[in-house]
Amino acid sequence: KCGKMTKHPRVMVFVLAACSMMMLMLFASSAYAQEKPRACTDADFRGVYTACDSYERRILVFYQLPNTNCTGPTPEPIFDLPCDITCGDGEYLPLGQTVCKECDPGSFSIGGGLVFENWHVWPRHTRHETYCYLNAKPTEKYQCPGWTLEENFIQSGNITDSQTSVLEFYVQITAEKGHVRFVYRADAELFFDGLTFEVDDKEVMDKKSSTPSWMEFEAPLTTGFHVLRWKFSKDYSIFFGDDAAFIKSIEVSGTTFSVDACTPCGPGTFQDAQGANHCKPCPPNSIAAVSGSSSCAACDNNEFSFEGQARCSLRQPCTRDDYESFHTPCVGPAPGHRDLVFRWLDPMICDDQSRGATTLPSTQAGVECGDCNAGLHRSQSTFNCIPCPDGQSSQGEDCVACPAGSAAVKLYNYTLFEDWNFGDNQAQTGCIGSCATSGWRLHSTYMDSGFGHGLEADSFFDFNVTLSQPGWVTFVYQINCTHAGSCKLQFSDAPNAAIVLKTYNKKQTVQVKLDKGLHNLRWNFNKEEAMASSPDDEMMTRNDRAMLYSIVITGTVGGGAPACVPCADGAIAAAGVSVCTNCTVGQSSVAPHTQCFMCPEGQYNSDAGSSCKACGHVTRSLPVRCYCDDMNC
Repeated sequence: KCGKMTKHPRVMVFVLAACSMMMLMLFASSAYAQEKPRACTDADFRGVYTACDSYERRILVFYQLPNTNCTGPTPEPIFDLPCDITCGDGEYLPLGQTVCKECDPGSFSIGGGLVFENWHVWPRHTRHETYCYLNAKPTEKYQCPGWTLEENFIQSGNITDSQTSVLEFYVQITAEKGHVRFVYRADAELFFDGLTFEVDDKEVMDKKSSTPSWMEFEAPLTTGFHVLRWKFSKDYSIFFGDDAAFIKSIEVSGTTFSVDACTPCGPGTFQDAQGANHCKPCPPNSIAAVSGSSSCAACDNNEFSFEGQARCSLRQPCTRDDYESFHTPCVGPAPGHRDLVFRWLDPMICDDQSRGATTLPSTQAGVECGDCNAGLHRSQSTFNCIPCPDGQSSQGEDCVACPAGSAAVKLYNYTLFEDWNFGDNQAQTGCIGSCATSGWRLHSTYMDSGFGHGLEADSFFDFNVTLSQPGWVTFVYQINCTHAGSCKLQFSDAPNAAIVLKTYNKKQTVQVKLDKGLHNLRWNFNKEEAMASSPDDEMMTRNDRAMLYSIVITGTVGGGAPACVPCADGAIAAAGVSVCTNCTVGQSSVAPHTQCFMCPEGQYNSDAGSSCKACGHVTRSLPVRCYCDDMNC
C-alpha cells in the first residue's frame, strides 16, 4: 500500500510520513526481537527477610529487580537464620550470613539503627508522613506542604496563625533498648510558637521557641513500635524571625539487631577507616563530590573549599577583608610597646597572586600601647589592662579616686576590642559549618563574626558574667547581609531563650534586663543561604557578617568604674568608695550627698534611701519622721 501514490500533494506528504513511521517501528521491533536477554547476576536480585517466627528464626528470600532484561534462576531461599545476631557500631550483617562484618572505607554503621542527614530525598525505607491541622481541630488533617526538604536540613514549612505542621516517623525497636537523637533549631515567637517532640503521643521535649544555634535532643525508646512526632505550632498572632523549625539530622538506634548494609558517606564527607560508626567532613580546600568516598580530593591551587563541601570554588583576588590584624601583648619599658601583626584568614579563600590583589601588610613593630576601655588602666608591671582599684574610676588612662558624695560603680564597658578578656574570664569564640574564620575577630574599635563564610555557618562569641544586683546588658550591633532574611544575629542569656535580630545595614542598640546571679551571654551570627546555582552566587555573600561596636553590662560583681556616679537623694558616700550608702528611715540627703539629715517637721520618709515627702492635710510627722499621724490624736 505504501507504493500506491495519490496525485494530491497534501495526501502524498501524509502517506509518505506514515510509511516512514511504519518502517521505523518495524525496524525497531525487529531489533528488539533479535536482542537476547543476558544471563542474570547476583546484582539483578534483591534479598529480604521474612518475619521472625516464635523460635526467633527467619528465612531469606530473593526476588528479581524490575526492568532487568535477564534470564536465569532465582537464588534459593536460605532457611533457619537466627534473628537476634547483634552487630556493633561500624558493623553490618551480610544477607544470609551469621557473622557480622566491618564496614568498608567510605561507609559507616551505628549497628542496628538508622541515620538520616542527607535531605535531598525523603528516606525510602522508613515510613513517614507530614501534614498540617488547625489548632482548633487537631484531629482533622488538611492538605498542606508540611515539612519540606532543604538538602542540608528539613524545615517545618510555611504555615500561618493557629496552625500546626507535623512530621511523623514510624519505627520499630527490636533491641532491648534504643534511642532517638536529633539536631534541631527553632526561630519563632517566644513562649507562644515553637517546636515540640512527642513519642507515642507523649510530649518528651517541651516547646522550643528560639535557640541560639543548632541544639541536640535525645529520648530513650523501648522495644516495640513507636510514632516519633515533631510539631511546629503557631498561635493566633505575630510573625517572628523565620517562624519555623529546622531539623539537621535524625538518628534512631535499636531498630534492628543489625543492618544488612552500611550507609555510604554523603557528599562532602569521607571515611578512610574500616569499621567506622560515622563519617568525617572533608578538610578545608578538599572535597568529596560523590557519596561513598574514602578520601577527599584536593582543590586546584586557584580554588578553595570550606570544611565538609562537595565542590571547590574559584579563589577571587584578595581584598582588605581577607586578612586580619592583632596586637601582641604589651611589654615594657613604660609606657609599653607591642607589635601589630597581619595574617591571612585561615582557610585562605582568596588569591594573593592575581592582578589587583591586595598584599599582606608587614608587621609593625614597637607600636605604643593604646588606651584601655573605660574603667580600666594599664598595669605598670604587666602592662595589661586591669580594673581600677575600688573607689576609683578611669576613662582608660590613669585611675582617679571618686570624691565624697559619689561612688565608683563597677560595670563592664567594651568599646575597644583588642583582647579576649570579657566578663568574669576570657571569652570563647568558634564557628560551625562552612566557616572562613574560626569565629569572631577583633578589630580594635569593633568586632565581627568573620568574613567569607559559606552558605551555612554559625559563628558564636560568648562569656560569663556575675551580677551582684539586677542590671542590664546594652550593645550596639550591625548586620550586613546580601539577601535579607538569610542571616541573623541571635543574642542569648543562657538558659533563657534567644533574641533574634534581623535589622540590616545600619547600627542598632539593644538593651536586655539581667537578673542577679551568673549569666552566660552569647552572640551568634547565623547564615543560611539557599544552595547557590553557581560559585559566583556564593561569592556574592562573602561580606555577610555581624558587627558589635559596644557592650556595656551594669550591676556586675567585677569590672571597673568608667566614671564617678553622684549618689541619689537619700544616699551618701565618703571619698573613694564604690557604693553609695542609703540613709535610714526618717532621714534623707541632698547634694553634695555627704551626710544624712532628719526630715524637717511636716515631712517624712518611710523608705530607706529615698527623699523626704510632705505629710498629708491635717497630719503631722512623727518625731522619728518615719510616718505622719493625725494631728488630733
